[in-house]
Amino acid sequence: MSMTGDADDSLATRPSLLARLKDWSHQTAWREFDHDYAPLIRNVARKAGLRDVEADEVAQETLIAVAKKIGAFEHPGRAGSFRAWLYQQARWRIADQFRKRQAESAADRESGGPAQSEDETGTNAVGELPDAAASEFERIWDQEWRGRVQQLAIARVKRRVSARQFQLFDLH
Repeated sequence: MSMTGDADDSLATRPSLLARLKDWSHQTAWREFDHDYAPLIRNVARKAGLRDVEADEVAQETLIAVAKKIGAFEHPGRAGSFRAWLYQQARWRIADQFRKRQAESAADRESGGPAQSEDETGTNAVGELPDAAASEFERIWDQEWRGRVQQLAIARVKRRVSARQFQLFDLH
């Protein structure tokens, strides 16, 4: 699945949530957005090579960027357009974390502190990836997106059916 999305792209097919997010005071919408998207962003950041603290910062900074920019976001009606926009927002924040890590490492080396590799994970800054690494990052995003869509869909089914019906569904 590519960034253009497809029929199972249920997170991207919620224009009502996007419209509610444009009103900063709509706290229910922001809680829902945080619940649905922050775990996705954290997981992608971790798989890109960031530590937990860095991944948490990426999720927070990405959500802040979305809050600041959602008013200007115009959904063109194509499946996957918000997904691609959010991907780019997260990708930039992940690259920022790698650059921050590199700057801290360089400052440590200059001050005689512990020498560290350019990146402890062996990963370059996401924003400066060669095509192969950028493709891998997109693959991670797609995989995490599908997994998050599946988790949310299962949670919705579980809320709408009886415990017995869900158990039958889950066992099947």
